Amino acid sequence: MLIIYSGNSCIKSQTNVQITQTNEYRLSNFVIKEALKDGFLLYHTATCSLVYLEGDEDMEQSFLQLVCMWYFVKIDFNEFLWIDNLRKERSNALSKDVKRYTIFTTTDCNARCFYCYEKRLSRLFMTEKTAMDVAAYIIRNAKGSVQSIRWFGGEPLMNCKVIDLISEQLQRKDVQFYSKMITNGTLFDVGRIKKALTL
Repeated sequence: MLIIYSGNSCIKSQTNVQITQTNEYRLSNFVIKEALKDGFLLYHTATCSLVYLEGDEDMEQSFLQLVCMWYFVKIDFNEFLWIDNLRKERSNALSKDVKRYTIFTTTDCNARCFYCYEKRLSRLFMTEKTAMDVAAYIIRNAKGSVQSIRWFGGEPLMNCKVIDLISEQLQRKDVQFYSKMITNGTLFDVGRIKKALTL
């Protein structure tokens, strides 16, 4: 067996395998098998690992390793519950250490670019209440580290008041941050440029 990619270390670190002589195993529901001229590939869609096997004999010889890599699971193992629990654990772990945010201020835009994938969206604006909630969330999770904010839209400058509101709230609570913006640039003027340099 050749391990082409050992998979997502975050998922592997949250898994335990119990191998015993008495268990019967089956191929995981999350494994895709692709035949090649001289063997086959196994790809695990949950762990993202990829292995090459020369044939069934190679698979038999590598069986315990394949069990450890979750290619084979116990017959009665509930994989869907396992994946659900992994997602929850990973989500909880990520939410404790979030440092980067993409903040969607509005779907509105002052341009009408023919290639825009958002052109059929309703024109929605983030409210001041939502902006305060966003700022509170960032403040709660900042834990003294520098935060990264990406303003996004539509054209984010069509809703400058929420950009200002969030930025001012972070400054009041001494949360260090830097930001960037996906913009067409047409709404920048001297005043907004000066504000961007000071906020």
